[in-house]
Amino acid sequence: MTEVVIELTYGRLGDGKGSDYIQLSSFVTDVVLEAMQGYVVDLVPALRYLPYWLPGMKFKRDAAKWNKEVEDIRKTAFETAKQSA
Repeated sequence: MTEVVIELTYGRLGDGKGSDYIQLSSFVTDVVLEAMQGYVVDLVPALRYLPYWLPGMKFKRDAAKWNKEVEDIRKTAFETAKQSA
């Protein structure tokens, strides 16, 4: 099912650089599932103003890492779709 949706959306299952959209999709799903489990910042919103290097601020480090990775995936998918059109 996933292969069909990706093939219809982007016209192929991978780009010329070797990225497999199914693996990328799986990665994003894993990130979303882990983020939905929740962090202490969900209970104490004021924690978001503390620096990332403090103990217990793993949510800030995770968010920064995931933001970069998901943005790279979004750009790759958009560029591929743009080239296919």
